[in-house]
Amino acid sequence: MQTITNVAPKQFLTVVEHQETVAVSLNLKSVARSAAGEVDLALVGDTGLRYLFEGSVDLAHWSRLGVRTNLIGGIRFIDTRATNLPKRFYRVSIP
Repeated sequence: MQTITNVAPKQFLTVVEHQETVAVSLNLKSVARSAAGEVDLALVGDTGLRYLFEGSVDLAHWSRLGVRTNLIGGIRFIDTRATNLPKRFYRVSIP
């Protein structure tokens, strides 16, 4: 478990965790919020891998949002459940 405290708002943090079985390259390409409030995340990473998207409103409790397979080097995930949330944190991992 890793705890990050006193994090300033309005920034992106990249936390890299060691994984012995897979070497992964994953970068956030863009993030946008639609007029309806949906959050659109675009990432660039290694092909052929499944990525697990999770969301949190407090960085302590995480919910599974979905899984995407990277077939072409880029992944898009649209969080349709973020429409009524003033803030939301995201993390992506390989299950």
